[in-house]
Amino acid sequence: AQPSVGSVLCGLEEPLRAACKFKAQLKLIEGASSEPAPAITPGFRCILHLHQVTEECEVSKIIEAVDPRTKKKEAAPKILRAPAVALVVLVVLSGREVPLDNGSGRFARFALRTDGGTIASGKVAELPKAK
Repeated sequence: AQPSVGSVLCGLEEPLRAACKFKAQLKLIEGASSEPAPAITPGFRCILHLHQVTEECEVSKIIEAVDPRTKKKEAAPKILRAPAVALVVLVVLSGREVPLDNGSGRFARFALRTDGGTIASGKVAELPKAK
């Protein structure tokens, strides 16, 4: 049998996990155009581009943020602006579980986009506990 489009092949020893909610580390990107990058708050919706998956997602919680210019860390900020690096909880709005890899693997990296372009690059920081 041929794998279908969007299928993921992985080893039996370390199968990929799937989740619709996960912790992620984001690096907010400043817009190249004259339009400023959007401010991100809990409830912010955007498009998640993760390997073959394109799904609408929501930032459900901002855990912490670091300003790379000053190295100042802030716990549970109410708003994020570029060029911050932040730890957030992302939720896939369709409820569809997407294949994820924890850490630095190929399936751990993703981009967040809006109509204005790419607003953040990120990686999966932590998957939910296995059931």
